[in-house]
Amino acid sequence: MGVFLMPLGALLLLFPGTSAAKDGSMTVNIGLAIAMALVGFALFTYATRGLGKELRVDPYKREVKVGSVNSKGNFSLRKTYSANDAQSFFLIRASSPNPAKLCMRTKKGGHVIKLMNGTEEELVPILERISEALRPKHMANKRVRTRVTGAFIHATFG
Repeated sequence: MGVFLMPLGALLLLFPGTSAAKDGSMTVNIGLAIAMALVGFALFTYATRGLGKELRVDPYKREVKVGSVNSKGNFSLRKTYSANDAQSFFLIRASSPNPAKLCMRTKKGGHVIKLMNGTEEELVPILERISEALRPKHMANKRVRTRVTGAFIHATFG
């Protein structure tokens, strides 16, 4: 819809007498053209930017990719994090008004990056899958376990 409204706004400038004003002023045509182009651009941007957040893990490149998915299932990449830059992945447990948060702590400076929101039931399996996919090679035969410590859930190998 947005793709069609943008050219329609430009077409208003080409045809005289399409304005709502009786004197056929060009100001109304330009205003309508700008309004239609802005509405079209907003609809197009909303449709392509995505409806939901998605997290993808590439075990071969050892990367975590964060992006959005639109209604057609197209993935739009927003940020890529290397497993070599990550110190740990953990879950901040839900408090009453806030959902649980899946986070990554970086090795440089120990910054915490929020990757996803959701319920603990949804995020614990994701945490385990990330830990399995990105675990160091020397721990390849170890099983991933989750450990609850207060307000946090950590994935460990054992």
